[in-house]
Amino acid sequence: MPLKPKRKTLPNPTVFLNKGTNQWVCEYPEINEEGKLKHPRKSFRRELRKEGKEGTLEEQEQAANDFKAALIAKRKKEFNLSRSEREQRVLSARELNEAKAAFAILAKLPKKQQSLIDAAKSYVAAYKPKDQSPRLSDCFAIFLANYDETNPECQYSVHTCHTMHSLLGPFKKYMLELSPEIKIAEVTEQHVIDFVKSKDVKGSTRLNYLNYVKQFFDRFSSPNDKHRFLDENPARAAAHYFKFNEPHVLKFAGKKRLRVVKILQYEESKITLRVAHDQRSHGILGFAVLAILAGMRPSEIYDLAKMPDLWSKYIRLEEKVLKVQGFGKQSDQRTIDLEPVAVEWLRLIQDDGYPICYDHQPKGRNIRYSNFRALVLMPSGEGQRYVKIRRKVDQQKEISDEEKEFLKSRRHHLQGDNVDIFRHTYGTNLFYKYKSDLNYVTAQMGNSDKVFYRHYKGMLDRPNDWKKFFKLSPSAVLQDGR
Repeated sequence: MPLKPKRKTLPNPTVFLNKGTNQWVCEYPEINEEGKLKHPRKSFRRELRKEGKEGTLEEQEQAANDFKAALIAKRKKEFNLSRSEREQRVLSARELNEAKAAFAILAKLPKKQQSLIDAAKSYVAAYKPKDQSPRLSDCFAIFLANYDETNPECQYSVHTCHTMHSLLGPFKKYMLELSPEIKIAEVTEQHVIDFVKSKDVKGSTRLNYLNYVKQFFDRFSSPNDKHRFLDENPARAAAHYFKFNEPHVLKFAGKKRLRVVKILQYEESKITLRVAHDQRSHGILGFAVLAILAGMRPSEIYDLAKMPDLWSKYIRLEEKVLKVQGFGKQSDQRTIDLEPVAVEWLRLIQDDGYPICYDHQPKGRNIRYSNFRALVLMPSGEGQRYVKIRRKVDQQKEISDEEKEFLKSRRHHLQGDNVDIFRHTYGTNLFYKYKSDLNYVTAQMGNSDKVFYRHYKGMLDRPNDWKKFFKLSPSAVLQDGR
């Protein structure tokens, strides 16, 4: 059964002789913007005279009746169109409203471009079907090829490449395990949200993951690239979701927490150097000395070990200085004044020909260094057990559920605030020694005051332990010599 009109019809216009002006007029009802009925009038003498006519009463009456007939015909046409829209079954109500909105947008374009058909053709030409987009795995290969440190034409630093692989790699693994053949256009906002929420890390690290995923999709959705694979970046939609729905996922909820910088106390530092000495032939001692007694960043130590003329150009024991010249994650440039205790350890390493650093593998597992950290950062006895179980895993031996739970429950000792604990230890002891000269301390560490206080200045349990710390020579650590 046809739908009845939902709005009332307006009364027909009326034609009459206005005795006040002695002119024929047409009065026609209309609905104003406030929804109220109004009755405007229209006279015709002036228009008739513009047309070259006399504008007699007979001519005015005829013009008024013609205007009335034209107005009635127009309203009937509009009414029938409205009813046909309500009765049509081809478009849904939502689709009909969208079509009207599309026409309204087109009306703002220059006249020659006001064609819905042309607009639809342009849309179809630019439309990228999801099933015709390339595989996500191929896009990862294309994108990460730009961050290949072994390629001489790579425009990025080694550390930028490492960071890209370490933060984008988990998303690549997550998505390909979910669907190995998934197309890049089939990745949704929900995929990105689920990935970010699956990372059991602090909020700032989750934000880093999201930002690198966003960077990846930006590469394939740039509006400046007519050959782009995507029209929209799903990671940007995910970022919008987190901002307005679950902001706590990307940052710490509640009040700002007190940052406690973790460091090794005096006895822990002594034990660390002793354990490192046991692994001196593998480069663990060299790494530990440069981090704990010279405050170098891990990335600076890795790069330093690759430098030619190491002992003459960079580590100058006679001058008691160590040169950092534009290498490391921060590409820093500074001169480190070596404390006497650091000179003793470095001379031991040089004389006996030990490596200055272990063989660091940016994309691999550095098992010796991981085991060293477990031994010195976990409570007594637990580190040895952790290393023993990890060896069984590496040898692909079966481990019990209890051993699996032990590994999982102790892993936090090797993550988070403990990552740079060796450098933090040196920075803290240096501050206690030179606390009247913060400028000197931050220059030695290669940081601003703000960064130093937030990341490198910890607390000594005994304020005067720095004096014993800077006496941790090989003889003091090993007691019976080498």
